[in-house]
Amino acid sequence: MQNHLLFNDNNIGFYQHIKIDTFKSFAELQGFDTCIDVATIFPYLQNAKILLELGAGYGRVVRGLLDRGFKGKIIAVERVAELIDYLKIHIPEIVVLEQQDLKKLSLDVAPDAITWMWSGILELSPTEQAHTIQHLHSLMAKGGRLFIEIPRKVKYVGVHIGEQRIKVEAEWGKIDAYMPRHDELLDYGHQAGFSNITWIEYETSKLERIVYIFEK
Repeated sequence: MQNHLLFNDNNIGFYQHIKIDTFKSFAELQGFDTCIDVATIFPYLQNAKILLELGAGYGRVVRGLLDRGFKGKIIAVERVAELIDYLKIHIPEIVVLEQQDLKKLSLDVAPDAITWMWSGILELSPTEQAHTIQHLHSLMAKGGRLFIEIPRKVKYVGVHIGEQRIKVEAEWGKIDAYMPRHDELLDYGHQAGFSNITWIEYETSKLERIVYIFEK
């Protein structure tokens, strides 16, 4: 079994080799091409002055925010060079923090909204998940909100190894993932110091999903 501390570091190769069109086809397969996840949380962050988007990829969430009229400053974190180049060309109005690891992220401003969507947290081991939520709490403005989106159950991709471990393999790379339980996410948030945690259940055209909202 892979060292739990290295999930996120080892998964980067998957995104270094995936083609943008394939990435987009995954979004469509799972019903994210309409940005229903962004629409679900938009009322809770539309007035944020500084929004931090984690794992921006090809900019699906950022574009969904802008298309809905988001007026605040958007800072996007992405560590894959090919995706950074794509973001700079296609969404030049945002700030891109290049090749930063979100586990060690450093900011000179305090965001009042952080989005971590499309199962991004699953690509970290339990140890990394707990540490990263604690780190994000330290970066946020008082009263800020952290949005973490995950499946209610995993479909379409990956092979289950045990109850919570998932492995995704493709011709261009693989991902090791860990699906946190509801009580684990609540525990992560409470240990990090968030004052309130709520959640919203919703559905894409294909999947049952849930967004956790951690308020500082």
